[in-house]
Order: sequence, then C-alpha cells, then structure tokens
Amino acid sequence: MDSDSFNNTNISDGRDSNYDFNAENITEDDKRGERKYLALVGVILDGLIEKYEAASSKNREDLYETRKQILEELRLEYGDDEETVNMMTFDDLGNLASFDRFITESDKKYFNSVLLLNNLKRMKNAPFFGRMDFAEDGAGAPEKIYIGVNSLYDEKTFEFYVYDWRAPISSMFYDFGPGRAEFDAPDGKVSGELIKKRQYKISGGRMRYMFDSDLVIDDDILMYELSKPSAAAMKPVINSIQKAQNYAIRYDRFENLLIYGVAGSGKTTVGLHRLAFLLYKYRGAISSWDIRIFSNNNIFISYISDIIPELGEESIPMLDFGDVIETNMPRKFAYKDMYEQIEFLSDKAASDSPRARGIVLKYSKPFLNYAAEYVKTYKPKFYDIYFYDFLICEGRELEEQYKARTKRSDMRLKTERVIEFLGQRLGEFIEENKKDVTKRLNERFEEYVSPKSSARIFENFKANILAEITALANPDAVEIYKKLLGEYSDSPPEIFYETAGSLESELNFEDILVVLYLQVLKGDAPKNNGVKHILIDEAQDWNPLQHRIIRALFPNSKFTVLADVNQALYRAINILDKDELAEIYAEAAKKPAVIELEKSYRQTFEISRFASYILGIFSEDKYFKRHGEEPRIIETEPGGAADGIASLIGEINAKGYRSVGILTERKQEAEELYRRLRKKAGVALITDADAKFQTGAVIMPIAYAKGLEFDAVIVPGYGELAGEENKRILYLMCTRALHLLYLIK
Repeated sequence: MDSDSFNNTNISDGRDSNYDFNAENITEDDKRGERKYLALVGVILDGLIEKYEAASSKNREDLYETRKQILEELRLEYGDDEETVNMMTFDDLGNLASFDRFITESDKKYFNSVLLLNNLKRMKNAPFFGRMDFAEDGAGAPEKIYIGVNSLYDEKTFEFYVYDWRAPISSMFYDFGPGRAEFDAPDGKVSGELIKKRQYKISGGRMRYMFDSDLVIDDDILMYELSKPSAAAMKPVINSIQKAQNYAIRYDRFENLLIYGVAGSGKTTVGLHRLAFLLYKYRGAISSWDIRIFSNNNIFISYISDIIPELGEESIPMLDFGDVIETNMPRKFAYKDMYEQIEFLSDKAASDSPRARGIVLKYSKPFLNYAAEYVKTYKPKFYDIYFYDFLICEGRELEEQYKARTKRSDMRLKTERVIEFLGQRLGEFIEENKKDVTKRLNERFEEYVSPKSSARIFENFKANILAEITALANPDAVEIYKKLLGEYSDSPPEIFYETAGSLESELNFEDILVVLYLQVLKGDAPKNNGVKHILIDEAQDWNPLQHRIIRALFPNSKFTVLADVNQALYRAINILDKDELAEIYAEAAKKPAVIELEKSYRQTFEISRFASYILGIFSEDKYFKRHGEEPRIIETEPGGAADGIASLIGEINAKGYRSVGILTERKQEAEELYRRLRKKAGVALITDADAKFQTGAVIMPIAYAKGLEFDAVIVPGYGELAGEENKRILYLMCTRALHLLYLIK
C-alpha cells in the first residue's frame, strides 16, 4: 500500500476474507504527521543500528582477542600437558578463576550488544503499534505516547519516542478507552484524561493502516489478527492483549499465581508475556537464566520457542519432565515415558489391572504423605563398630549423631554427619593404637605383619565399614520404595508384585517418578536454589507427584501455573480439581493468587459453541464472536475415512489455510491412519514427544497436541468419541481448531 493511500484501508491476508478499518475521522494533515513521525523514528533507528553494529563488531573482536591472550598466558605460565595441569596449585586455580570472570564479563558485554542490536532491527520493521494522547491531571498539554515492542528514547535527553509495551504508562492502552484513565507509576498512581487512542499496522517500516478506537482493544483489530492462518510457531500478541489478559501479565505481587482459563483464552500467551514483563520490570534482579519454562513435550516447546526472543529478551530455558528425570537421577534407569502411560490408560481393558490401580495409589495424597513421613522419620539400627576385639564406636553414638538437629535434616545430611563422625573416630583409633593393632594382627595371622601392611588392612576395613554405614543410614531409593509398598496398608500384593517387576526391568513412568521423589526427599537430588521463577503450562496434565517433585527441587522459586481442568483427560493421572492445585502451590498457610480468564478468543464462535456443548459449559458471552463455518459432521462408508480425509485436506488447502490437525485418541490409531492416508494426501505423522511442530497436514494423538492450534481439525472416529466417557477427549480435539472443524463418523 502506498503511504499516501490511507483512505484505502481494505486489508487482505491473502484469502477471501477482508477487513475494513474505519479511518475516516483521521485528517490528511494527521496522516502526514504520522508518516513524518514514522520516518523520524526510522532515521533514529537507522543511526542506532549503525552505532550498535559497530559496537557489536568491536565487542566480538575484543572477546576473541581476550580469549586468545588468556590462552597464550596460560600456555606460557602452565604449559599445556596433562602433568603440568595436575601440578597446579591453589593460587594457580585462583588465577584461572579471575581469567574466567574476565571472559564472562567480555561474553556478557558482547551478547548484550547483540541482543540490543536484534531488538533495534526488529523495531525497524514495526517501530510501534499504538498511540495514546494522555493529559495528566495538572500537567497541561497532553502527551503523545507511542507504544511498541521495545522502548526508543534519546540517551542524552531521555525523551521517549516509543514506550515499551511493558512500561507502566503503556498499561492504559490495554485497560482504558478514551476518557478517565490511570496507571501505577513507580512513585504512585497517575490519573488523567486519555484523549485519543490510535492503532496501527506497520510492516517493513511502512504504514499499512491506522484507525482511532473508542474501545479498549478494537474488535476489528482482534478479529483481523485471529482470522489469520496459523503458523509453525506461536507469535507475540502485544497489539491485541485484552484487559483481563493484561491484568494477569502485569500481576507482580511476590506470590505464586494460578491462571485458569477456558480453551482459547490465551493462557500460554499470557504466561509467556508475563515472563517478558517480569524480565522488564525487574531488570538487573532477574535474568532469563533465572527462569524456567516447563511443558509436556518438545513439540509444544518448539511451537512457543520464538515468543520470548521476539519480545526482545534472551531465550529462557525450556524443559519437559524427562529433562528433570535425566538431570536428577543418580544412576541411569531405563523407563517408559508419560505418553506410554497415557496409551496404557486409554486402553479401556486395562482400567482394572494391577498397574492401573497402582497408578492411582502411587499418585494419591495418602501414599505420597506416607512416603514423605517415612523418609523424614527413618531411624537406622546402627551396630557397635569393632576391629577384631577393639571397640571403636558404639551404635548408640552413631544414632545420636543421626538424630542431631540441622536446618535441613534430610537423609543425606544426616548420613554425612554420621560418616564424618565415624571417619574421625576411626582415624583417632588407628593413630592411638597402631602398635596394639599391629601386634594383634601378628597374633591373628601367626606371622609377621609389617606396620605398613597393618595400616593397609585397617584402611580396607575402614572403607568397608563406612560403605556399610552409609548404606544403612541412607538406603537406596529403590529399596525404600519396595519397603514402602510392602508396608503400606492400602497396597494389595498384586500391586507390589507388578511394581517389583517394573523395578527389575524397564520402569513404568509412575515408578521412575516415585524413585525420583524418594531421591529428592532423601536429599540425593540436588536442589536448584538459583531459579527465581518457573512457568508451568498445561499444569492439569501433570500428576500430583510431578508437581511435588518440581516444588521440592526449586525451593526458592515463585510459580506461574497455567491450567484448564476441563482439558484434563485422565482422572487417574491428571488434576481435575482446582483446589488440589491450589493446595500444592500454597506457601505455608497462604494460598496462591488465582486469576480466571473466562473468555475464549481462539476458535470461531461456531466451533467454540459446538465444543462447549460437549461439556455443558456454553455461555454465549464467554466467547468472542468471530463467525465462521459451522462444524461439519461427515458420514463415510466403512473403510472410506481415508478418502474422505484426503478430500478434506485438498478443500482446506484451497481455502488458503496452512495447518491441518488430524487428531486421534491413541498412538496406534494415528499410525494406522497414516499408513492408509500417506499415499492419498501429503501428510506427516507425529508420535514422538521430541518431534518439532510443523505446518501442513499432521496426524497425531491428542495427548501430543496439547496447547497447539490448527487452522482446521479433522476428527476421525467421531462416533466412538461422542459418548459420555470420552467427552473431555472430544472437547480437547475440537478446541484445537481455529477456523474449520470436521468430524468423521
């Protein structure tokens, strides 16, 4: 669009659906003023980009030279052979530490300049998306406040050309229309009159459209954004954040926060934007490396991975629970993952098997409390330590050491205290009784034993005794697990024997979790005290034991927890009760804060209505009225589903949509459908949690599709899913669709 043609505000996204934005109230002089301001901002950005490209290049050269010089100094001073390195003194290591700090500072300087440069280049494409004219009470003339993804200001005069969307003043853009408005500034609340509110679409540094809005976020812009075809990665939505979402994003009280929301309410988007807000507000006190994001699988991680960088922050480490297991288990176990457990439970024939009943028991609050109390109150039966007929230490003394108070009296710390005490006692004994020990050994073996041999015999004895006492004081988690199941009153023999079989071969997912939990309780899994904030997405999909483990491993962290109990598929392993989640994330007697996102935006109104009727939760005012086609129920002949799906894929592609999710309940069903469909249509199969999300037509089990969205969703086997027992599964499948929904009977 030519920059002079603002009257032509007909915007098309490449399909047959256009949106008209009313710009008639914007005068030609006003339009010229906006073009002039955009050009000014572009010139400033060009100058800063040139400046920081030079700075980044210099910082990179400095970093290279620093590393090169330090390497040369190390080689000159210490050499580079292994023997020299092994002979380094404490002072030498101190020198290396100072070198390391120097390199770290150089690294930080370079990467900060790269981050700033990337942000400036991103701003160059779209410097701002909104403007407010705000007259602060008692301040005279109104100020024009432009809002973008990052701030742009004069470093000498501190004049702001663009305000970061996370700045306190920018909150009014999301919370108010023209009229009285206010925001919370660092020095207190600021009130005034919001005179004008304008929204823009800028891309490639060019103005595509603008219009004035009387609403908080104009429905037209939201409608336009939601109507776009989906992409292979989630995108930021700072230009269309709604008031309730903005409140959740900016919630900054120092407490855990639970964000509940219906499907399509933007929970994940809110959670990620909230992290970007916290990084902005507490710059210097918290960094991206102080935060963790937990999700169910790498498919979803790949889908959301671009959000934080596109919001101008360094990437935040993203993990799934497999990463937690691999990092914190002291030895390697072969184990089945969460999706194998889901497949097992989705088989109705297995619902009353010993394993299924064992899963319910092992995730139950009484059993987990019993395990925690067992480890906490564990009292080993120590014995008197003799070397032949020399009494070195009484078991009573070891018991006293084990019971001594510490701030964190877990098994590991108690054991370390006992071993330190016993090691000292053994050392004192041999030091005081060398001659008597040698004499007794000579008598025992009836031959000469040298003092050197005598010392070696005692050292072997000492090593064996310390190993035995260590095993007694801090028993193996697997052995504790067996003992717990054997003694727990509500654990029948068949569950014990089924579990014992798992522990002897490939552990079931529930069993690896219990073993890890015991490792955490014992103190053998290292706690990460440095992580300050954790975001957990799809929290209803984690079982209570997973939540307990994360809380214990990150004791100093605050949590943002995103959940929708309506999307919990399996009663045995998911959390269906909000109170249960609130109890897990309570701190002492204080419950976590709760924010409800009650309005759904993602799907068309017709899809939302269809899906919500499945669970009986429809309420018309809770769904954004973006209209589209009604969901279609399609009957096919036996064996004809593949042909029907292939035809639908072609129809969907012809409408200009990019992604089609063909969703099944079970992995086996997805694999079978893929075999029948792959020669009829271009489709991909995802049945691996480590895969990456992709556009196009994709067949996948619904458990792998949590959090994802598709332009169109096809549900084969709708007839089998329409019953009461499968309604949550069907609801979840339907709510993955943005624009089109097809149900195959």
